[in-house]
This record gives sequence, C-alpha cells and structure tokens, in this order.
Amino acid sequence: MLMAPVDLQEDSERERGLKHFDPVAVLIANYFDWMDVEMVTAYHDGNLGYGTLFKLCTIAEMTEKCVDVSGCAAAMKALVTDFKAGIGVGELYRRYSR
Repeated sequence: MLMAPVDLQEDSERERGLKHFDPVAVLIANYFDWMDVEMVTAYHDGNLGYGTLFKLCTIAEMTEKCVDVSGCAAAMKALVTDFKAGIGVGELYRRYSR
C-alpha cells in the first residue's frame, strides 16, 4: 500500500502559534476550575513541582478568600509567596484552612 507523502512544512505551519502544554499542567488546570493552564505553567516554570502546586491549590480552595476566581488566585499567590519563604505545606495547611 502506498502512502501519500507528508508535507512537513504544512504541518509545522498549521502548528505554528499553537501552544503545547504539559499534560500534567492541563490536568491540574482542569481539576481546579479557577486555575488556567497558563497559570499552572507559570507557577511550574517558577520552580514549583506539580505535586506542590496541587497541594497549594487544594489549600487555596479551603481559604476564606476562595469564593470566586480572583479570590482563589489571590489565596494561591499568598500561599506560593509563603511557601517560597520557607514555610512548609503542613504549616500552610494549618494556617490557611478554614
């Protein structure tokens, strides 16, 4: 069976401009509806592992701030700041959970 030749230039032109995200970033963004994949990717690029991101997102959802998208994002930003300052996830859970 003969196959039609593949035009690699056409494929690259079609994909140009499309962003390709890590599947784990997509899963986290889909799980937490207030996060988008760009946000997850930015935090990950800022040296936070996906496991830590998931834990911090879970804690953010337990805060009193997380009543809407902007509140959840603000809670997440505060958590990341505290985490990067050296506060452990367990301590953050105790401080921020309702």
